[in-house]
Amino acid sequence: MDLLNYFGNSPRNVVDDSHIHKKGLTIAERHAPTKFSEFLGNYKQIQEIDHWFASHTNAIGLLVTGPIGCGKTTLVSLACKKYGKNAYVLDSSHKRTRKEMNDFFQKVKHFTNNGIIVIDDMETLVSKNDSASMSELSKWPLSENTIRVIYVTNSVYLNKMSSISTVCKTIHVEYPTSTALFSHCLSIAETEGIDLSDTQLVRLKEMI
Repeated sequence: MDLLNYFGNSPRNVVDDSHIHKKGLTIAERHAPTKFSEFLGNYKQIQEIDHWFASHTNAIGLLVTGPIGCGKTTLVSLACKKYGKNAYVLDSSHKRTRKEMNDFFQKVKHFTNNGIIVIDDMETLVSKNDSASMSELSKWPLSENTIRVIYVTNSVYLNKMSSISTVCKTIHVEYPTSTALFSHCLSIAETEGIDLSDTQLVRLKEMI
């Protein structure tokens, strides 16, 4: 069985455990991290993000970069959940012109206790002529009396984020190591009761 391609399919040979198996969810959905501490790998980055959230200094933003699919948005979401923050997300599904983004900031900038602005898919702002520019966003008047801001972007575009990075703590998220991935796959297989042959188990353990 191709375990790595199994995650998007319906479970087979699954142990009947109501605490683990949520009806209608894929294996990937059942085993997605639900806590900040459950995020796979990136231990140093997790500590840095944790420190940023725990800090009482609001005047500096957070720039989270990394390759596509490494979990940047998920990690930010889990951190917001841990600290009880309502994330006001502006991603590529929104029309993000200069006026609209500035108006949005003005509306939520005083929600300092339980709010946080997350500007996701920053790289799409680079390719749209009517979008707010990096320099414009970097001039938002952030202080200890305004809401905190997190910017999320693909690391390929980091060189175009210089205006943002100068007013931010920058953290680079990476893919988990192959050892961590295969170890997690083995853990999932055991939890789900997936029937692997001795040969498949040996191969998977050798990969770890």
